Amino acid sequence: MKHLICILFLPLLLGSRITSGQCPVNAYFFYAQAQIDNFGVQYPNCHTISANVRIETSQNSSDPILNLNGFSGVDSILGNVDVLKSSLSDLHGLDSLRYIGGTLKFVENPLLTGFAGLENLRYIGGSLQIGPETPPQNMQGFDGLERVVQHLELSASNMHSLAGLENLRYVGQNLVLRDMPLYSLAGLQNLDTVQYQLVLTRLHRLKNLEGLENLHAAAPVILECDSLLNLTGLDYLESGATIALAYNQQLQSLQGLEHFRTFTYDIFPFGSLLLMDNPQLQDVSALSADLHINSGLLLSGNSSLSVCAVAPICSYLAAPGDTTLIENNLPGCNTGEEILEACSVGLEEVSGSAGFTVFPNPAFAGTALFVTLGNDFIGPVKVEILDPDGHLIRTFFLEKNERKITRVLPNFSYLDRANSSVWFIRMSDAQHAETKRILVLQP
Repeated sequence: MKHLICILFLPLLLGSRITSGQCPVNAYFFYAQAQIDNFGVQYPNCHTISANVRIETSQNSSDPILNLNGFSGVDSILGNVDVLKSSLSDLHGLDSLRYIGGTLKFVENPLLTGFAGLENLRYIGGSLQIGPETPPQNMQGFDGLERVVQHLELSASNMHSLAGLENLRYVGQNLVLRDMPLYSLAGLQNLDTVQYQLVLTRLHRLKNLEGLENLHAAAPVILECDSLLNLTGLDYLESGATIALAYNQQLQSLQGLEHFRTFTYDIFPFGSLLLMDNPQLQDVSALSADLHINSGLLLSGNSSLSVCAVAPICSYLAAPGDTTLIENNLPGCNTGEEILEACSVGLEEVSGSAGFTVFPNPAFAGTALFVTLGNDFIGPVKVEILDPDGHLIRTFFLEKNERKITRVLPNFSYLDRANSSVWFIRMSDAQHAETKRILVLQP
């Protein structure tokens, strides 16, 4: 019986050794085509490589790497994959690859005409990095890629299109596009979230951001995009860490940011909103009235910008944070004092001439408001509070027994719903009606 047990146990032990030997355990470096070919012979049943893989033709090699057919059965690589200085024209041989646990990097592959062979790749647990010496003109081959957990960094100097990234939905850290001749961002239309920054740098042919229509969360950082006219394409962007726009020579407006409402946290030393050295920028009215600037504000070197008195900037300057720099813009937007004065002018009466005043204005949500009635109102006077969309919130009446009287409006709890936005007070009697705007700040 003991002999029988030993005989039965021996095949199990041998089988365990065979299984563990189906793929290499340590990092694997390939410097010649023969090594790639031998891998397929030595590990014919290898499906999951648990280590890093480096593919690099050594200098003056007599056996350059021309294909990756030796990897034809591999569907997962748990480490990094570096493709460096190869003579590959495509990536066939990786056709079964679905998962990379680390970073996928391409550097100096002068004969690579495309990424064909990666169509089944769905997930990259690290970053995807494609350097400037990589010649493909688009991203076709990455058609199945859905998720990049860290950074997506592209700086391929010949890349005219992002076609091939249509299934990408999530980038876990930064999406960086720089120094590429892109005419549009088409190909990213299903991208929903960039967890940190959307960095666009020196994309000199890009006129707008169309192609990002489904992006809901990202921090746009746009630098030196000389042809960019506006931010159309970010129309559904709702939140991000910062908005930083600098050195964009043709940028005229912030159109496209109308739905951006929440700064999540701060990355830049100047905080939430940075607009610097955009010489054609004339208009910041696209900033939502509901946007709350929660830390720093920098407005500098925008030599065509004279109107900055929009609700989020007014709100911030009424109780500014530690980091505020406003300079070298046109008069009216050249100091915080100029902007605050314009904010006050913007809150003058909207219609009618009977006259009433509201104090304080701007006011923090939940504080009491003092209303002084002008001489032409005769009681009773109806007072209506309207929200930013013009919906009636509350109505009450004041008696007019004197030529001029001051009353205190109650401390309305519903004003706490305001997040730095414009609300309205409408006063009316039998003969007059008048409306004023109140800038309601969040404490």
